[in-house]
Amino acid sequence: MLPTARAKGTFPIKLIPGLLLFKMLLVGIWKNGGLSDEPVEDMANSNLHMMRFLGLSLEDDVPDHSALCSGLLSLKTLLSGIVVFSLQKNLLTTLADV
Repeated sequence: MLPTARAKGTFPIKLIPGLLLFKMLLVGIWKNGGLSDEPVEDMANSNLHMMRFLGLSLEDDVPDHSALCSGLLSLKTLLSGIVVFSLQKNLLTTLADV
C-alpha cells in the first residue's frame, strides 16, 4: 500500500516512490512512442510482466492515473531543473556546441 499525504483542507494524495514513478514514465515512453497516464495504469494493472518490471506484487496497489500525472509533473520539473543547473555549471553541453 502506498503512503498518503494530506495538505490542509485537501483530499489525501498517494505518494509514489521515485523509482516506481520513473519506471512508469519509461513504460509510457517505450510503448508505442508514448502512452497517456490512463493506459499506463491499465497496463500495470493487467500485465504481469509489467508489474514485475515495476517491482509490484499482485497485492500491491498500482498508482492511479491522477497520482501518476501529478507525480510525473514533479519529476519532469525536477529533471528540467537538473538539466538547467548542469548547463549553467558547464557540466553539460548543448547540441549546438557539438
